[in-house]
Amino acid sequence: MLSDAWAVPIFFGIKYGAVVLYCYAGGKWLKQSTANWLRAAGLGTLRMVLGWGVGMALFSLFGIFHVYGKLPFPLLFGSWIPSYLLSFGLLRILEWALIAWLITRPGPLTRGALFWILGGVALSFLTDWIGAGTALHAIGGIC
Repeated sequence: MLSDAWAVPIFFGIKYGAVVLYCYAGGKWLKQSTANWLRAAGLGTLRMVLGWGVGMALFSLFGIFHVYGKLPFPLLFGSWIPSYLLSFGLLRILEWALIAWLITRPGPLTRGALFWILGGVALSFLTDWIGAGTALHAIGGIC
């Protein structure tokens, strides 16, 4: 087993690798031009910074609301999972839409871009679970 210190780098390594590959594929698919790995790495870095920064702010906001009893998501949905999917899903749509716009500019976003954005949202959720599971397995679980 690895030490607990490896959990975060493993998690972010998996997410970053998947995001860069997806940005590279998006450059090929949406722009129909020569996508390059350096641009994909830059877009992937932007997506990770946006996701981490805004995601942590949203997570902190949920914590504050929860402490003061102002956020009744578990009462409405019976679980935190639907609130996680709803709130982070909307956030990720905006993040991936920005990345799609950066890939396709100066042209308009097409129907293909919409599907690519939704695929990016699905990828983000999938890599959350894969990355967290892999990181926890590598260090032997929590506690």
